[in-house]
Amino acid sequence: MNLKSRLSVVYSIFFSGLLLFILLVIYLVNDHNRETEFYKKLSELAVKSTLTPITDNTFQPFHISDGRFLHLNANGAFLQKLPTTVQVLIEPATLNKLRSVSEYRWYDQENRQYLGIFESKKQEIYIIGGYDKEGFEKTKQFGIILFFVWVIVVLITTLFSFFFVKKAFLPLARLNQQMSATTLHNLGQKIEMHTANIEINEIAENFNGMLDRLGKAFEFQKSFVYHASHELRTPLATMLSQTESALARNLTDQEYKELLVSLKEDQQELIELTNSLLIISQFEQMGQVKDWPILRIDEVLYEAMALTKKMFPTLSQEFIFGTMPESDEDFVVNGNASLLKSVFSNLIKNAYYYSTNQKVTITLESDGQTLLIHFDNEGMQLPADEKENIMTPFFRGGNALKTKGYGLGLAIVYRFITIHKGTITYTPISNDINRFTITLNKAGKNND
Repeated sequence: MNLKSRLSVVYSIFFSGLLLFILLVIYLVNDHNRETEFYKKLSELAVKSTLTPITDNTFQPFHISDGRFLHLNANGAFLQKLPTTVQVLIEPATLNKLRSVSEYRWYDQENRQYLGIFESKKQEIYIIGGYDKEGFEKTKQFGIILFFVWVIVVLITTLFSFFFVKKAFLPLARLNQQMSATTLHNLGQKIEMHTANIEINEIAENFNGMLDRLGKAFEFQKSFVYHASHELRTPLATMLSQTESALARNLTDQEYKELLVSLKEDQQELIELTNSLLIISQFEQMGQVKDWPILRIDEVLYEAMALTKKMFPTLSQEFIFGTMPESDEDFVVNGNASLLKSVFSNLIKNAYYYSTNQKVTITLESDGQTLLIHFDNEGMQLPADEKENIMTPFFRGGNALKTKGYGLGLAIVYRFITIHKGTITYTPISNDINRFTITLNKAGKNND
């Protein structure tokens, strides 16, 4: 059973039960009024019996079927009864009740109603009873009418509920059709929104937003695969060309050694490119980690500086504290040491490659809530149209055309910093200085 049917059935059952309860209350109130009216008749007869003698004909004007009249003394002995052949047993408990109150009402096993009056002055008891045949018949007819009203209203309500729910779900059905028609080839086709359906519009708006994100993701994936294939093809083609050339000629030992050295360099580049692609592909899995250990950011920076110094002996590095730490907790973050070391090493290498004096200046400062790490180098600054794309995989700016690389370093940095809930920005400042700034939250600050 689908949601529409369940809602229709639940609504119908709820309304039917509520209506049945209301009609039952009406029926019981009507029966109570019948009982009250009949006791009123009996009370009038009982009062009359204390004044004038009661005969069989006395019951007829009051429409009392099987009427009975009992006249007793205080001890329960019968002084008169109508009809004379009637056999009525007055229980001792009933007799005691009659003597203790001025008026007492009760039913017998055959649904007759009795009303007893005790005359304290005369010390006599008058009992009037009978069967309210006319009242019961009217009550029965009234109950049948209420039952048919309930059945008819339930049928109408059920039909209306199915119609109403179907109409209410019509925008959702249209939305479902549009969603079903959405494929990889028409992600740009948005779902229409109508002002009359606010809730549906919210779903449509969120779905359209999801389509935009999926479109960007697929576009990034296609671009990533294209560039990755292109970058992988270049070293492989070079290696194949060198191998074929070597096979076609008889080389000296020195030429073979030079060829192997060249192939090794190409293989190292291929390994580096493959590792970078693997890191980027694992970005989503790494992003699920939440419980990072506590690290001293300055210690990680020192390790990254030492590592890059071994790789580039001519590299000049300067480390500056923008704000002097007052305690050990001032420069503490939650993070992964290997990932952050890779981030800092990539930024230092980037500054080295694209500097005019092979020097990088690193500045560490804290504003109380966050840590700021600036990487400055002197060199050609990026134009405005390239600044927005420098974090994109395989993108290389105009200042990198003469430098070897794949354009993956900053893409990896961006993803690692994003994992740590931080940011990275590029800012060209005066005197041809390029600045990359990393912002990280201090340990315990917004790391959820």
